[in-house]
Amino acid sequence: MRYDQRVLVLIEVRGPERDVAQAREEFAARGWPVLADVARGTGFSAGVLNAEPDAPARLFSVEVRLFGARNRRTEQAAAWRVQQLARDAVLEMYVRRTELVVRDVKPLPEWWVWIGRQATGSVTTGTEQEARGLARMDMPGGAPVRKDAEIHQPPKRGLLVRYAMKREERIRVVVLLLGSLIAVGLALRFASQQEGFPRWFWATCALGFLLVGLRQLSRIARALGGGRLTQAGLGGMYGGVACGMASFGFPSLSAKGAALIVVVPTIGIGLWLLVRQWNRSEWIAWAVPLLATLTLTFLVASATVQHALYANRLALPLDDLNVLPVGQVASGARVIGLLSLVLILPAVWGIAKHLHWPSTRPGERIGVVLCAPTLLVYGLLGVLLLTQSASHAAEQAIDAAENRRKAPEYYGVRPLWMCVQPTVPRNELNEQGGVLDPSHPYLSFTVTGEQITAWNTETNSPLRIPSDQVRLVPAADPDRPCSRQEPQPV
Repeated sequence: MRYDQRVLVLIEVRGPERDVAQAREEFAARGWPVLADVARGTGFSAGVLNAEPDAPARLFSVEVRLFGARNRRTEQAAAWRVQQLARDAVLEMYVRRTELVVRDVKPLPEWWVWIGRQATGSVTTGTEQEARGLARMDMPGGAPVRKDAEIHQPPKRGLLVRYAMKREERIRVVVLLLGSLIAVGLALRFASQQEGFPRWFWATCALGFLLVGLRQLSRIARALGGGRLTQAGLGGMYGGVACGMASFGFPSLSAKGAALIVVVPTIGIGLWLLVRQWNRSEWIAWAVPLLATLTLTFLVASATVQHALYANRLALPLDDLNVLPVGQVASGARVIGLLSLVLILPAVWGIAKHLHWPSTRPGERIGVVLCAPTLLVYGLLGVLLLTQSASHAAEQAIDAAENRRKAPEYYGVRPLWMCVQPTVPRNELNEQGGVLDPSHPYLSFTVTGEQITAWNTETNSPLRIPSDQVRLVPAADPDRPCSRQEPQPV
């Protein structure tokens, strides 16, 4: 079983022997070793707790193993898990004391083994006397070692002393390193867009974030045992990536873009901290099927959401738009991206749970109360952004038609300027939404199919004509009459 922290918890279980036996089974099922158990008032509890013959109780010294950071709430988080166990198993169980198990793992000094003036490639660790004895010792199952073996310290590779980085520390270092990298890039970008005091303020912030990142890099270098070259290389790479992000990664950064740069890593880190606590049965039982179903549903159904909103603003049926398959995939991906803003909620929950915030306590109701409205707010925000995007693109197309300039593409929908030339007598032309004027180009949304759809600026509505009654000729310049266009049939 994987875990981050170990906490010794003194648990008092009251009730008949069958309850005590059930408690032992529950501890074993959760992978919590029982280090000792005595009747209350005896053994290590003698003189501290009094025995109660009328209310039999037994004390267990249990090592509770849990995920999360090591902070002042870690022991409390272990107590929460014991209390949750008592509720789930319907046992009378009390936490009497908690004590965090701290193991400061320090690497032993490293020595190289030599025979004469030649290194054998063997390595021993420990004090000088221990390392020499280990070098001359016959290892069970190995080749005999010569008794004249000597040891030497390896050459110094840097000024930093190597140390063993614990699992929770690795998580913290990685999070701080990524966060500081993003912060440096954003701060430098903001500084480049300001003048006077704001520029110096953001530049100072960038320097502070840079120092935070370099501090984390030094800890990584120490854990790797890297020398000066490794340290300099890591520092140079970090600074180069940060400056590159500011210079090339954020060329036209907006407030929305800056927010997404912060939100996306937060979602990724938070969800990782959340799901790393799940076991395999939880993944197989509901997480994997749910994710697969949602992804498939969104890819199939949401690919036309933005196009439907776009067509609705133009008073067009969705079938009147020529949507390329690549545009449908891109549109579906964007819908998923916008609606995935709701993932910030479980991501923040994962971060709070890792830090053992009281609101994540098992059975705490405040989290449930806040979950629904927060989820609703983020869902509405995603829908609002989606609606505004389609409406804005449609307005740009209408504006382009009125001002006779190129219209922007919208996820596979490519409005094109066309000269619409009738191929039947004028009195047989079946027009809907206005009267065709072949003398000037029209912004067309459909170039194939049974009907041609173009935007009529005279009526500010779509003009529809059967495709077998007209011929479309691309217009190189929408501001010039069709008689002066060089015909290039589609």
